[in-house]
Amino acid sequence: MKKQPVKNTPSNLEVDPTGRESDPPLPTPRRPTCADVANAQNAILSRKCSKKVNLLSCRCSGCETDDIYPVIVAASDAPLLNTAYNGSGGSLTSGTDLHWEVGNPSNASSWTPATVYFNSAWKISPFANANWISNSAHTGDDLYFRYRFNLGSSVNPATFVLTMDFYADNRVWEIYVNGVAQSTQPNGASVLPQFPGVAANVATSGFAGNPVHIALDNNWQRCENEIIVQVKSPNGDTGFLAQNAVPVNPDENPCDCHCDCVAVEFPDIHPCISVTWGDSACDCIETDDVEVACITVCNCYSNVTFSDLSIGQILVTDLAGNPVPNLPDGTPSVEVIPSGPICFGDVPPCKGHNQPSCVSRELVIYTRGAIGKNYRLVFRGICFKVCHQFQSEQCFIMTLCQD
Repeated sequence: MKKQPVKNTPSNLEVDPTGRESDPPLPTPRRPTCADVANAQNAILSRKCSKKVNLLSCRCSGCETDDIYPVIVAASDAPLLNTAYNGSGGSLTSGTDLHWEVGNPSNASSWTPATVYFNSAWKISPFANANWISNSAHTGDDLYFRYRFNLGSSVNPATFVLTMDFYADNRVWEIYVNGVAQSTQPNGASVLPQFPGVAANVATSGFAGNPVHIALDNNWQRCENEIIVQVKSPNGDTGFLAQNAVPVNPDENPCDCHCDCVAVEFPDIHPCISVTWGDSACDCIETDDVEVACITVCNCYSNVTFSDLSIGQILVTDLAGNPVPNLPDGTPSVEVIPSGPICFGDVPPCKGHNQPSCVSRELVIYTRGAIGKNYRLVFRGICFKVCHQFQSEQCFIMTLCQD
């Protein structure tokens, strides 16, 4: 029988049993991962949503009084808290204030809209969007002015600051934020007088000189907030002028997500780590010894969890940080087992006073022919996530146009 010659085939072709050339098999397509699917879907939705042009208003606190009180959602709302503000960038010169009231805190039914009033002895308002207010009689030894508003659901009460410049005839005696006297707080202790003769600058600048400046940064709360300003004027007319002095960008839209992409500043949060060994007080680690020690990681915080905590490397050095010399045969004279990593999992919040939550792991200290002296036991790469559960709520105003 005549032999068939063997054909040379390119390396990228296969030969079937009959000697015929065939194309290589197509590669099996990679199955997309969950991350691939999520990234693709996010890209599609990002393109679609970027074409939406109308923003729902975030001027909403989610409280029942949103239709009664102004809702403050951003620094651009500062003028809303000015006395005699007209609601459109200017100030009223007569009539009644749109939101400030005058009355007596001890009588809930006494509150009436404050009267816009100017005495020629007073300093002309230097602010285009604020003016003087009083009561209808323009006089009174003790007058209380009240402003009520809601904080928007997007505003954190703990970081909200109302920075105010004010004039008064004769002086602002006290400012109350949700019933708390601000003279008792750090922001007001040096500004507000607590008895006659204190803080004379308030009296002398009350209505003729420079404004008094105060940052109201305490005692705010979600939903309804109340500011009450007590003005003392034993003789003649009584008046009050206030302007929120926060600088704002006139183009600011509080419902838009501004992103300056800055790093958040975290407080110094760290676990408490201890190492224990020995079954009695007279025990010691000898130069030829095997000791089982315990590494204990404790959480002394009540509101955070140390998640996935691990120690990446454990080593022994001398007190200068240098490696411990090996024995003549090259083996370590001091060794820890394991050298890392050691995983502790999650360390939950503490349980109470002197009751930290702790997780322990074992470590073997092995010495052989070591020199008797002090050494460093070093833990490197202590890694963990700080988990804190937050709950927030945000609402928007959706206006339906009548068909």
